[in-house]
Amino acid sequence: MVSEANIYDGTIGNVSEKGIECLMASENRRPDTIAPHKKIELNFQLPSGDEIILRCKVVWVFLPPIYENTIQIGMEIISSSSAYRDFIKNLEC
Repeated sequence: MVSEANIYDGTIGNVSEKGIECLMASENRRPDTIAPHKKIELNFQLPSGDEIILRCKVVWVFLPPIYENTIQIGMEIISSSSAYRDFIKNLEC
C-alpha cells in the first residue's frame, strides 16, 4: 500500500469488484496516513504473476487490542484495471 509516499506491506483478506480488505502488521498503532477518507494506491500480484494497481479510498480501519498487531483496513476501489475485473469474475465462477 502506498499513501502519501509511505509504503506499507500487507496481506489481502477479502476482495470484491468494488472493495478490498487488507491486513497490515504493525508494531505501532495505525499510521497517520492510513485513516478513513485517505486515498491509497494498492499494488499486489495475482496468482498468475500479473501485477495489479488499484486506486482506493479507506472506508474503515479496525485497530486491534493493544496486545495484537494486525490492523484491518477496508477500502473502496475507486479505479481498477480490466485484469482485476477479470480476476474477480473468475473467482465468482
